[in-house]
Amino acid sequence: MGKYRKTIITVVIVILGVLAILLYSILKNKKEETHLNNGQLYIENYIFTKLTPEKALIRIYGTNRGNNDVSRFPVIIKYYTKNGKYLGKDESDLLRSTKAVLKAGGKFNAQVSVLYPKNTGKVEINIKHN
Repeated sequence: MGKYRKTIITVVIVILGVLAILLYSILKNKKEETHLNNGQLYIENYIFTKLTPEKALIRIYGTNRGNNDVSRFPVIIKYYTKNGKYLGKDESDLLRSTKAVLKAGGKFNAQVSVLYPKNTGKVEINIKHN
């Protein structure tokens, strides 16, 4: 038993090393994909239309500067009073473009409906980056 102990320990260390390298490469590739899909969408302008006292529609214009086509992406809308006090945020589940897919390197215009808190002065819109 004693003469195989060193060999067994060496084999276990090698297997753990290989697993660690595989896990690292999988996680690294996942991060790069996410960056290409979500990190390249830029908002250039938006129009905020109040539909009712508690509901609004936001039409967003921007550019997809990434290498991939994107069909859906989440967005965060932050609300502030006229004095700049933070009221809270609304995280839209989906924001769909009016075209089926945002083409890589192309312009997009999209819309999302949100609840509109009372006394809102300023609205800040951010596309969510994973």
